[in-house]
Amino acid sequence: MKTLLVILSFLSLSAFSTDVPEEFIFQLDSIQKLDASAEKAQALNDLAWKTKYIDIDFTADIVEQSIELSNANKYFAEAGMAHKLAGILSDEQGLYTEAIYQYQLAIKAYRAIDDEMGIAKCEGNMGMIYRNINNFDQAFKYFKKSNKTFEENDFPYGVMLISMNIGITYFELNKIDSAYYHFKKAEYVMYNIGASDANVYGNLGNVYYKMDSLDLAEAYMLKTVDIFEQTQPGNYNIKVWYQNLGALYKEKGDREKAKVYYLKALDYTEDYYNREATFLLLGLADLNRIENNYKISTHYYRMLNTVKDSIYSVENISQMNELASKYESEKQELQIQALDKEKKLESAKRAAEENKVFYFTLGSILLGVLFLFVIYGLFVKSKDNKKIRSKNLLIESQKEILELKNHEITSSIEYAKRIQSAILPPLKLVKSYFENSFVLYKPKDIVAGDFYWFETDDNHVVFAAADCTGHGVPGAMVSVICHNALSRSFREFKLTEPGEILNKTRELVIDQFDNSEETVKDGMDIALCSYNIKTRILKYSGANNPLWIVRKGTAEIEEIKANKQPVGNFHKNQEFDSHEVIIGKGDTFYLFSDGYADQFGGKDGKKFKSKSFKKLILTMQNKKMGEQREAMDEFFENWKGELEQLDDVCVIGVRF
Repeated sequence: MKTLLVILSFLSLSAFSTDVPEEFIFQLDSIQKLDASAEKAQALNDLAWKTKYIDIDFTADIVEQSIELSNANKYFAEAGMAHKLAGILSDEQGLYTEAIYQYQLAIKAYRAIDDEMGIAKCEGNMGMIYRNINNFDQAFKYFKKSNKTFEENDFPYGVMLISMNIGITYFELNKIDSAYYHFKKAEYVMYNIGASDANVYGNLGNVYYKMDSLDLAEAYMLKTVDIFEQTQPGNYNIKVWYQNLGALYKEKGDREKAKVYYLKALDYTEDYYNREATFLLLGLADLNRIENNYKISTHYYRMLNTVKDSIYSVENISQMNELASKYESEKQELQIQALDKEKKLESAKRAAEENKVFYFTLGSILLGVLFLFVIYGLFVKSKDNKKIRSKNLLIESQKEILELKNHEITSSIEYAKRIQSAILPPLKLVKSYFENSFVLYKPKDIVAGDFYWFETDDNHVVFAAADCTGHGVPGAMVSVICHNALSRSFREFKLTEPGEILNKTRELVIDQFDNSEETVKDGMDIALCSYNIKTRILKYSGANNPLWIVRKGTAEIEEIKANKQPVGNFHKNQEFDSHEVIIGKGDTFYLFSDGYADQFGGKDGKKFKSKSFKKLILTMQNKKMGEQREAMDEFFENWKGELEQLDDVCVIGVRF
């Protein structure tokens, strides 16, 4: 059963307890003694943000004070934050109607001061609520609006979180390819900003699990758990990833590890009456049943039935049925508007009654202090203008620093590109041995993890298309290590059999990474050929990447499969096979990385895939090899369209 839990992350809470540290109580007492001001409202918001993980009632009281103070005095920025906090609290309690209402009030406050980022963050949270009630169209609508603002305001951290949430939405819709694309985009942004978000790794692990890439899933989930344990020990969200690792190891047949992680998840479980707990109890029950621990298994099954009965009788009747009737596309906005209007009418009615008494008793006093309010207003305005000027100067200074750092980083990467280009063989050299050939090389970033390799001696020409772990700077660093190992295998160890070259290269790469104090699992996938100039015999060996052959006069692709293992650390390393290939005049050979076939694009934004890549190659067989390269490049750009290039691309074509 392929069921995993996902972290629905953006600006939400984790879990609540009821013990409020005395320092926060003292802080609240001190804040309450302050005179009414925007600073007081901001102090309340700051305190609420600190306590939102500790006590929901205590936090809700603080937020209510901030809302009352901010709205009464038109402190729009502070009102926006207070209403957003109220929305988060309601969201965590499953009070989705109230949460949406509070987010809309926050957006109104932010609109009054043209705070686009405040609006976008609220819209991102609203997108998650609509996803929770399975209104995916509305969820996508708000995610896209939020993401557009983040991109326009150069807020990559927000882009990362939105990309992850869009991926989660596709994951829940079981559109795994689309989920993978958006999770990879989140990972790419994360690398670019130098962050390390555990949930990005974890959600990619979930996708790989769904794709049956269990080793990759394991690596990403372990990375997630490691980040939580190192940086956020005790964080409630780690429970989900312990639970997912338990399911993964059960799928892999490693029951001991499965039990370890299930029990770790159990340590974090205080309330069994929720959806997460049902998956955990089912996993433990199944695992003990498989191990013939029937007494323990029966115990967990009974707990599971009890929890399910409670969830479906209480949660579905009192909450889920209510939500199902409330949240239907057009009705949602109407209900929210109606609720908003009703609250405004009630507020206006109360205000009118209070004003009668107020103006009757204090009318004369107001006339006396009116002049003081005018003076105070001018003072506040002057103070605000000074703050704005100060902030503008700070922003300009920070902008200049960022531009300088960006220039320095880009210059460094450009120099790294020149170094990496130096290890690539000149195309003239390739053409001198294979006149009818082409190389299509399209790095995703300035530097790449893909590379093409070409070496010769008196009798042999060896050439390859390689795809190292990652892309950009990390991929480029791995590519230099792998390129050096390939060249040493051929030049220093005098190996010409492609399988032997890959075996020795793997040994050298692993030795290199073993020098590190940390465990490194990086390596490469590769398709490698060795051509004997005198005997005209071609041999091939591959790590995950095959060799495709189109025989002259045929309309099909002959595929020689690779070994299903990388050149690098692997749980079960085997010797690489060498395949001898009969060459006919006019036969065409293709070596490639996975970047071309994995690109998303077309009118539906789907992955191109290997099947379509084969069809494309067959349509080009009447073209010369140089023309094939141009046509392949043009097709790739048209297919990609406005979407981002997902990975490095390397394709080699040779016609004998």
